[in-house]
Amino acid sequence: MDALKVIKFHHPLVDNLNIVYNVSSRSIVFWNKYQIFLFDELKYESLDNDCQWIHFTEFSTAQVILSVNYLICLDNNGFIYISPLKFKQSAQKRIKSSFQLREQGILCIEYNENNNVTFSIQKEATKLYFCVHKISSVFPLEKKIQISNENIQCASNVICGKMIFSSRALSETEFIDIKDLFQLKDVQWTNQLLVIVSFDNLTLCAFLICLKSTQEIVSPVKLLTYPSQINNISFIYENHLNIIISLASGTLIKQPLSSEYKLRSNIIHLNTAINKCLAINSTMIYTDGISMWKSENTYSETSITFREFVVRHVKDFIKVADQIVCVTYSKLIYLIPLEEEACYLNNPTTDGDYCSASDLLNNCDYLDKIMEEIKKNDQIIKSIKKEENYLMTLALSNRKDIMNEVIHYNVTILDNYEDILNEDIPFTMTNNIKEYFHTDNLYFLIKITTTCHLQQKFSDILSNLFGNLKIHITLLSESKVLKTTSITVQEQLKTMNIVIPLNTQMLNLTKVTLHIQLVTYIPCALNEKDTLWTNLHSVKIVLNPENFIKTNNSRHNIKFIKEPKKSILDLIYETTYKHYGKLFKINRVSNTRTAFKWSFYVKLPNNYQDSLKNRNFFFEKFYISKAKYLLNELSSEEFLKSRSNLCFIIDNERVELEILNDGIFDPILKVTSQNAQVAFGIRNFLAGLAHNGFRNYEYEFASNTLYDSLENMERKIKACLLKKNSNEEFINIFDQYQRNIIGALVI
Repeated sequence: MDALKVIKFHHPLVDNLNIVYNVSSRSIVFWNKYQIFLFDELKYESLDNDCQWIHFTEFSTAQVILSVNYLICLDNNGFIYISPLKFKQSAQKRIKSSFQLREQGILCIEYNENNNVTFSIQKEATKLYFCVHKISSVFPLEKKIQISNENIQCASNVICGKMIFSSRALSETEFIDIKDLFQLKDVQWTNQLLVIVSFDNLTLCAFLICLKSTQEIVSPVKLLTYPSQINNISFIYENHLNIIISLASGTLIKQPLSSEYKLRSNIIHLNTAINKCLAINSTMIYTDGISMWKSENTYSETSITFREFVVRHVKDFIKVADQIVCVTYSKLIYLIPLEEEACYLNNPTTDGDYCSASDLLNNCDYLDKIMEEIKKNDQIIKSIKKEENYLMTLALSNRKDIMNEVIHYNVTILDNYEDILNEDIPFTMTNNIKEYFHTDNLYFLIKITTTCHLQQKFSDILSNLFGNLKIHITLLSESKVLKTTSITVQEQLKTMNIVIPLNTQMLNLTKVTLHIQLVTYIPCALNEKDTLWTNLHSVKIVLNPENFIKTNNSRHNIKFIKEPKKSILDLIYETTYKHYGKLFKINRVSNTRTAFKWSFYVKLPNNYQDSLKNRNFFFEKFYISKAKYLLNELSSEEFLKSRSNLCFIIDNERVELEILNDGIFDPILKVTSQNAQVAFGIRNFLAGLAHNGFRNYEYEFASNTLYDSLENMERKIKACLLKKNSNEEFINIFDQYQRNIIGALVI
């Protein structure tokens, strides 16, 4: 009988070794992520000299299959590489081109030596397939069957080569035993293949494959879910087909595959955790990564016996004939005969470390307590996850620079309701639908977008992670709040198009500030009863008078059945006169406004006609209808050649535009209105248009101090003249004086 042998592996290694063995070729392979060492079984006792083939892979190996003539490797990215073994070289030469890429998207693979094929599970996009490949240098695909993933979870997080995957060709008796499990009462036996798979190493699923049929899809049946990680499964037939499931916690489960499989499972608790195990009938060889054990009469817990091998720090092992070949973390290789007494430590006494679980406490109570603690742990994990996101929210609220890159806003003012319909994009309405049809409405279209390359943390927070992300929008004039709106984000915040109507009948809109805030609350931030609201991001967008220029486009899509009613002022006057006209003399007070107008000037450059025809400027800044209107008005030849004036209506204000060109001085654009703020805003807008955003640095610009002094002098003179009720002649003289002064300057 062979004795225990210990061999040191002398080849340089980059990682710990695993073992693969082929019975037919009597070859053995030691491999790690980047190295493969092939030996003839009969000569592996002198491993330092008789290595048949040494290969350094250019990929990270996750699983190795050794057939008679080929070596098949699955890497961590799901790619399959094949190398023929007939190209074995001496140990001194490394072969870099012998492996050829043959498949991709493979999650796991298994070798079927009887048919010289491999069974594998392949993922393509969101679909799973069971594949059969013929082992050859070409590695042809012989069968591909889709796996219905309705009952499969966690398939997206699978680590290639690490999932549980095993198959067994069923005999007729075995097939009859498990027909009820798959609800196949009328199906006949045709050498079906039973496949057991687990994608998350917690839940086992099973499905049947008929290699001789033309089936296109199979539906897995969920067997059971276990509280601990599954490390190995194997098949055993005792009166009926069973599977042996080994859990990392040190528990074996003998699970019958029959109609009553859920009621008849046999649970065996071993004396240590399980990292890898090998079933040999009722004998189990297993290791926890430190020690290695053999249990006999394993499935009868009352007569189970344990023996410990002398080996330590076990990495991987296989059974070859009547001995165990084992590799360790210390680069040692053990050849352990199973029947040799010198391979075991002294037998443990009856007072040893092992104690039957049934003697310790009731199994059901024990599992109930484990599940209760697992639930508590899950709640703690969820709470910690929420706390992480709360802290991330507070941190982001103080990093405006980051949020400015993540969230983008665009505001467009629409004049007519049909402009909204022309956008043909999904909208979020903030008001009752009837409020969008008032004749004096303006519509604020707010587009909120987030960058497509968001990190997951940003995406979670912005996608209503807490269920209470809100968008607050406030419309402000210089003197009061015009409107406030609050919107709850129902889905992931990627793109939102918000339409806010504003009735301008009783408002004087010259300049509007749009304040947008993204807010969320953090419960129990200060104490358990209080809620802390935090401003995740805010922005203020100023809309100047040019955004409120009214176009002359008539409404074609909406027909009004009734004309608008009289204004509130008219109705109040009529009501008062009817009730009290006989008692009092009631005079209607007209809207008295100042008689003089404010004028502002822009010195035009030599190419001002081309600048005022800049089509891109209008269409980037305004909606299509307004852009066309402004472009048509400002680019008209009559206006550009000073033969006619333009008049824009901004809310209730009238703005007149005139190009003064006397042929002596440079041309000047004059902007006039009774509202100084409106005139000044339009003047600034047209100055930027005429001078192309002031990007031409050949001009010199007057300081703001000079303009301030001129405008202050103008206000004082006009106020003085108004008090003295003087005629308009002097005002016109003053305007001409101001024009001459400004005409001598640049903007």
